[in-house]
Amino acid sequence: MQSDTQNSEVKSAKVEQLRKIAKLMDSQFKIPGTNFSFGLDPILGLIPGLGDYSGVLSGLAFVVLAKKNGASNRASLMMLKNIVKDYFIGLIPVLGKAFDFFYKNHKKNIKIFEENILEHKHNEPTKPIVFVIIFAILFLGLILSILVVWLMVKAYKFLIAHYGQGPF
Repeated sequence: MQSDTQNSEVKSAKVEQLRKIAKLMDSQFKIPGTNFSFGLDPILGLIPGLGDYSGVLSGLAFVVLAKKNGASNRASLMMLKNIVKDYFIGLIPVLGKAFDFFYKNHKKNIKIFEENILEHKHNEPTKPIVFVIIFAILFLGLILSILVVWLMVKAYKFLIAHYGQGPF
């Protein structure tokens, strides 16, 4: 019986560690007089070029920590789907930035992790090819974002070269 109690305490500590990360990224700050909260994820998302990457990287770090702490392949896959959804909708100008304040990707992922670790849900087998496909989608999205930023810089340089001095 002692080992079950210790095992439960270890699982609770692992969940608490990831819960702190989720709070920091999704709900650390509260708007006074409201129930609305937000975290670093949507704030970082406002930084052109860097914001989209920070959300993906923090999300992937979260999944890696969850996996190291016992998350099943199915739970990890569900978390990756949330990251892909957050990333691609976040790319849409204006709408994507607003979406970041409401979607709360990390809170959704901590719920999946808790259900997996504490309630033994999401333990169905998953084919490894699914992980490859999701990572390929994320990689292609990141490459696409880099290409868009590169094209914007090229267009700006072209406009400066042909039409004079820019705003700076």
